[in-house]
Amino acid sequence: MPEHTSFFSYLVAMFPALGHNAGIFGKSFLGHQPVSAHGIEPLVASLAVMLLIAALAMSVQPTLVGRDKAVLP
Repeated sequence: MPEHTSFFSYLVAMFPALGHNAGIFGKSFLGHQPVSAHGIEPLVASLAVMLLIAALAMSVQPTLVGRDKAVLP
């Protein structure tokens, strides 16, 4: 894998519309340059991690709630 690439680099390469739509974000805050597909990868990666954590939390939550009912006094 080349330097500074991730799974999301290959995802953007597979779907050119994702890279094309990066221009919707406008210009970058610091450099005032158009946002590229490579520039939105950290945002996409952090959103994916948050969704994964939320899905894991929702799948574990019923198990934790059911433990109180299983304890006998």
